[in-house]
Amino acid sequence: MEKRKKKLKLFDSFRNDLVLRVFSIVLAVVIWIILSITLFPTIYITVYDVPVKLEIEGTEVESNGLSALNFDEDTTVDVRLSGMRYEIGNYSSSDLIATLNIDDVTKAGVYDLSVNVRSANDDNCEILNVSPSKVRVSFDTIQSVELPIEVEYTGISAEDGYTLKTPVVDPETVRISGPEEDIEKIDRAVVSVTGDGNRLTESYTTSDTELVLYTKDAAVIDQTNLSFSKETFSVTFPVYMSVTVPFTLTIQQCPSNFDQSILKYSFDPETITILSSGNIANISSKNAGYLYLNQIDLETEYTFNIELDNGQINDSGIDTVTVKFDDTGFSSKVFNLNSSHIQVINKIAGKSVEVKTERISNVVIYGPTDVIQKLTADDLVAEYDMEGSQLDNGSYEANVRIYAPNVDTVWCYGSYEIIVSISDEDSE
Repeated sequence: MEKRKKKLKLFDSFRNDLVLRVFSIVLAVVIWIILSITLFPTIYITVYDVPVKLEIEGTEVESNGLSALNFDEDTTVDVRLSGMRYEIGNYSSSDLIATLNIDDVTKAGVYDLSVNVRSANDDNCEILNVSPSKVRVSFDTIQSVELPIEVEYTGISAEDGYTLKTPVVDPETVRISGPEEDIEKIDRAVVSVTGDGNRLTESYTTSDTELVLYTKDAAVIDQTNLSFSKETFSVTFPVYMSVTVPFTLTIQQCPSNFDQSILKYSFDPETITILSSGNIANISSKNAGYLYLNQIDLETEYTFNIELDNGQINDSGIDTVTVKFDDTGFSSKVFNLNSSHIQVINKIAGKSVEVKTERISNVVIYGPTDVIQKLTADDLVAEYDMEGSQLDNGSYEANVRIYAPNVDTVWCYGSYEIIVSISDEDSE
């Protein structure tokens, strides 16, 4: 029991000693602070990396249309200052405000501006030294210009059988701002793309570009003092399959016995280049247009507008194609056909058809000269085809097709009509 009391007594003594030690340390700190404040109230410190601000909004500099060109927003200074310990003892860069004095900036030029520093907390401190004490800044009148963007590229092309069309840039224009003197030098804005020898078979888009500005003399312009509405540009290289094919001509309404191979004609231009984003490898020709056989007189040149299917592009730079017939070895002859040469086929059931025309005059027939010379009116037939007709009784003008049933190398030029009378078969 007594032994236990001795242990408790020893523990209380140790605890009391620890409390006394802590109290002594705290008291010493308090005494040191009091002595520092009373005996040494002023201290000297250096604050490093204080940000420097350039403020021109609402100043005469702004009203004169001037802007700072090369001021670095990350500019800092080191500040030596003195003040009461309890005020500035814990100062950091955020407790000071450093600004540039622009009172002497009245026109464009380069200025060494003094750095003014003050307390951000309105503490009564003295600025002893600022390093650096001045910052060099250029001022100039700022102008802007908006230019279309051109594309220049190397190392990009299309595979054989494909065509690389003009690249498309997005955005198409850029607004450039900077010193008036620099802006006036700019003649062209070019986005430059460098490929790796790409041989394209499909469209390709890249944003790996560089904006280059040129003077009228093709000199590259320094962009240090310039700013841009856009910093990134996307360039698309459109790639199309390409085929160059000859023209053809479709001749319609030929008699079943007519030999079209006797017609010789040429096209101007002879070929057309067609582009498409789809597969057009199976296209072997392009039809220029359509002619009825009775429209061909050999002397006339026929011009057709070029029309392509949806999704196809005419890459030849031509809008029309002209067809010219070769009349070498051909001639024409005029015939008069009496009513005995007129035939009516595919009559309407239950109807009687009477031809009122007694003669078809001035019928022009073309063909090889040796054949034409031997041709007579007896070789010709004027045929009126009623297939599909739903005419009521009465008198009508009707077109006839004139051809030579037994001669396959001649054709009739022009349109010819006859008068027919239609009635019921049982009517008198």
